[in-house]
Amino acid sequence: MFHKTRLAAPLLAVALLATACGSETPQRQPSERARSAGVPYTGPALPGLEAKPTWGTPSPGVIALVGYGAAVAMVTGQQGYQVTVLEASTGKPLQRHALTVADQPYLSGQPVRLLRDTVQGRPVVVVRFNEQVAAAGTQAEHDQVTDLVLDDTGKQIWRTPTSGTGHDAGTKRTEKGPFDSGYAISHTLTQGTPNRGADGVTVFQPVGGGAQVRVTSSYINDNLYDVVGDKAVMVNGGILSEGLRGIDLTQGGKTLWREPKARYLGTFGPNLLIANGTRIQQIDPSTGQRRSDVSQVEIMGEPHSLNGLDQDDPWAYDPDSHAIIRSGSKGTVILDADTGKLRWRQDGPNMRTMTTQAAGAGVAYMEVQPAATVPGQGSPDRIANFLVLDDRTSKVLAENLPLAAITITDNKYALVEQAGNLYGFRLKGTG
Repeated sequence: MFHKTRLAAPLLAVALLATACGSETPQRQPSERARSAGVPYTGPALPGLEAKPTWGTPSPGVIALVGYGAAVAMVTGQQGYQVTVLEASTGKPLQRHALTVADQPYLSGQPVRLLRDTVQGRPVVVVRFNEQVAAAGTQAEHDQVTDLVLDDTGKQIWRTPTSGTGHDAGTKRTEKGPFDSGYAISHTLTQGTPNRGADGVTVFQPVGGGAQVRVTSSYINDNLYDVVGDKAVMVNGGILSEGLRGIDLTQGGKTLWREPKARYLGTFGPNLLIANGTRIQQIDPSTGQRRSDVSQVEIMGEPHSLNGLDQDDPWAYDPDSHAIIRSGSKGTVILDADTGKLRWRQDGPNMRTMTTQAAGAGVAYMEVQPAATVPGQGSPDRIANFLVLDDRTSKVLAENLPLAAITITDNKYALVEQAGNLYGFRLKGTG
């Protein structure tokens, strides 16, 4: 899920999930009128994209943007917060939703986040924001972390209820929260007894209907890592224990497998990527069977460096070239999702921070933040630029660019922001 988060880009916040959508989305071809409409593009040619954009539109006040399915979700904040869903092939607005955002956000300082997800295999966007809820009846005014879930037509398919509980335990994480892959998720505690302390209970409620599933979990709340289809990956055991376990939500939360020493890194394509001792492995979420098993030394170049791979750093997945890309302040690696082996690693002194913004059709678009002039401090006088990399061969296709693709939809449109305008480009070789 994918999933997981962000960077100083032309837009304030770009949310990526490192998870590929589970179904094919029908491609919608734009009309000739849509192709010729909009504002002219004056930026540089970008490798991997068609020479000219399919459409362009002014984008004032955009603070978050993500592509999913055959659509683009865009949050603006000029006159109150609003999310607009655009058709990716034409830039045509499909639906708009007003957001009542509380003054004090709890989401990493961002008032609104956008996360890609799925519901029963269909791509959706999760609009996560700190909602100001008005008083009603006996319920006092309060704020809460709310998830608004939209399909790629812009239609609302689920929203966190305004229960009056305020900051409930299931909403404390900044990435994975009370919604994941078609399940509304909450956490409760048992009352406990004189001979036994309180246990945690994680409750999964399918948003499409059906019986809820209750799973005994750790006492702490932050114990759910991901839901893949109808399989959940959870921390194994109590507060001080380590490891992961896979459970089946179609069988009442039955435990399918355990990895007692593993850390979860991400979900890419059909597999889970985990750090397991000195190994980096891919496993089948349904069975726990290993799909790949590679030494951390082969990937990171030295022992005891798995702290350089963490689920909190930005991850990306290119479903076309099966590349898994991890980038951040501790370097960049590209793994082959089929074999788990290293394709490329960023090494050397004076390391720059590279953050993957989008990846598709074998091309990764990366923001490059120059190394600090003084160790441990930022570089306010050094402007970030962008690099385009072939994620199959590691060949640099272009560098020192003033802009790059921000996000890529499942029907192969890349979104580019330039001079206050938003442009939709078709990926090369996918038309």
